Amino acid sequence: ADRDGDGIPDSADYDPTGYFYCEDSGRILSGGLITVSGNGASQTGVGSNGSIRILRDGSTGEYQFFVTRPGTYQLSYTPPSNAPSDTILATTSPLDVTNVADVLTGSTTANPRVLGSSEFGASGSLADFSQAGNPAFYTTFVIEAGDPSIFSNNIPFQCFALGDLTATKSVLGASDVRLGDLVTYQLVYDLAGGAADLLDMTFTDVLPVGISYLPGSATISRDGAAEVALEPTRSGRRLTWEGEAMNAGTRTVITLSGRVGPNAPSGNLVNQTFAVGPTGESLSNTAEAIVRRVPEHVFDCSDVIGKVFDDRNGNGYQDGLDGAEVSDQSYVSGKYDLPPDEPVAEPGLAGVRIATVNGTLITTDDFGRFHVPCAELPSSIGTNFILKVDERSLPSGYRLTTENPRVVRLTAGKFAKMNFGASLGRVIDITLSGNAFVSGTEPSAKLADAVRNLSRTLRSEPSVVRLSYVAGTQDEIRLGRARMRAVEQLLRRAWRRHGTYKLTIEKTIQSRRSGE
Repeated sequence: ADRDGDGIPDSADYDPTGYFYCEDSGRILSGGLITVSGNGASQTGVGSNGSIRILRDGSTGEYQFFVTRPGTYQLSYTPPSNAPSDTILATTSPLDVTNVADVLTGSTTANPRVLGSSEFGASGSLADFSQAGNPAFYTTFVIEAGDPSIFSNNIPFQCFALGDLTATKSVLGASDVRLGDLVTYQLVYDLAGGAADLLDMTFTDVLPVGISYLPGSATISRDGAAEVALEPTRSGRRLTWEGEAMNAGTRTVITLSGRVGPNAPSGNLVNQTFAVGPTGESLSNTAEAIVRRVPEHVFDCSDVIGKVFDDRNGNGYQDGLDGAEVSDQSYVSGKYDLPPDEPVAEPGLAGVRIATVNGTLITTDDFGRFHVPCAELPSSIGTNFILKVDERSLPSGYRLTTENPRVVRLTAGKFAKMNFGASLGRVIDITLSGNAFVSGTEPSAKLADAVRNLSRTLRSEPSVVRLSYVAGTQDEIRLGRARMRAVEQLLRRAWRRHGTYKLTIEKTIQSRRSGE
């Protein structure tokens, strides 16, 4: 029977057919022309020559020819007028019609054999224009008597050029945002006139970290039409609108809103949008819109408070009369104006200067208190903060009993406390000379006993030990330093058995002038 309507029975019908189409959109391209040659004949356009007869020459987008004698036939073509000739994809040749497999079923016995997709109704586009649906096309055919008909040997053209579709992104409203604010974005896609129509495309929007899509807020306007609601497919921060199409010279506008959440970092928050094709290929540029997350004192800052206090017992903590640590909440009244007879065991020290690592100077108030507002903007995992007391600003005779500098871990939105203790300690001067040592750096027995007795005496009240060595020559200076280290080690070993506070030991060298 004449199943394909070409005027001859299928038993004598060896006819390849196919379409010229855009691989970007599946649109069937008119204006092309085919030439078939073989067995000493050649035919261009509709008509016949020798064993070749062309029924459709590609001018409508579809071509069809058949031959009446076995042999090898060559198909050549003039590209459609709206497809650039330099973007024709590579061909696969030759085709042995006898053994080719049907792309739909994989059969090598079916008749006809289908190599690609056909037109979807009368839409002017292929039903499936993906590479999987049209895996190959051929320009050379080896045809024998009894071979099946070949349908949909489709010839693809890369009609769409990157740059034809332009994406832009903007923020409708203020670009500075805070926690809880609503941000409205507008996505605009413009397809240049004369470009290939785009089918089965996906608009994609990637929200910044910390901004979540507001359900029900997305609308779309196609080529100036009224906005209609169109919810995206959500996958994490990625929003997609699938199955969209655009004709050349049209514009698509998508509007959506997002809420600034608590995990949004301070600084610039970048939103991106772009379009992709059915196989994930990029169809547009990547457009960006930026909003700036403004820090908020309550949620983003970390304040530091503290005191510099008179640590009378040298334990490093501010103690009350009952030995408990004192805080601002310890006072029933008079917090900011303590009367002179208020019973505070270890009061604050006024006028002490404290420095940060970036050079900021803080001075304690009349009660030894200080405050660093918004000391840092910690990250999501926190940050370290350092303060150091300028010991020169302590009252005369006072020395720190706590570490200096001090480091504290800050968390966004929370206070941190850093106290520094200083005490007015007794200073015990010990002057050493060579007579106090047996030989080298070994202390004499009398010196060792005196050091052990001193460790017991130091328990009575916090003290500072100042070791001095009198030396006359450079060699004796070096020896004197070693001897003082030996005495310090001896005293610290004894203090570990009797000590109740952190003992400070200072060492100095005194030079004895010749003749004295």
